[in-house]
Amino acid sequence: MEHIAKFASRAPVQRMAQLKTAYPEVWKDIERFRLKRQDDFYQILKSAQEQGLARKDLDMKKVATVFINMVNNTFQPEFFLANDLAVGETINGFVTIISRGLFNEKGMEAINKYQGRKKN
Repeated sequence: MEHIAKFASRAPVQRMAQLKTAYPEVWKDIERFRLKRQDDFYQILKSAQEQGLARKDLDMKKVATVFINMVNNTFQPEFFLANDLAVGETINGFVTIISRGLFNEKGMEAINKYQGRKKN
């Protein structure tokens, strides 16, 4: 993802928006290419799981499907323009949240406590 963020940050968002509008077939090819990476991503996640690097309780096929579709549907030029976000910085932030989570230890304690109350 670091390479994608670096590459994407070199292309002005306005240009990507123009490409999407002026050449919709080319944009569809780009989206198809991204969606085809789903199986590659699944293989990476499955390998991480087998090596004990990823949680065993997750269905990596589903995780890969959700992840790739989140990226494909969220990271559109109009999203960056409407929210005044830098592409590279946003992608890196997204990867950090996905890989390290959103909450710190104190936050996880609160979540676990809340989930424990919900079960009772």
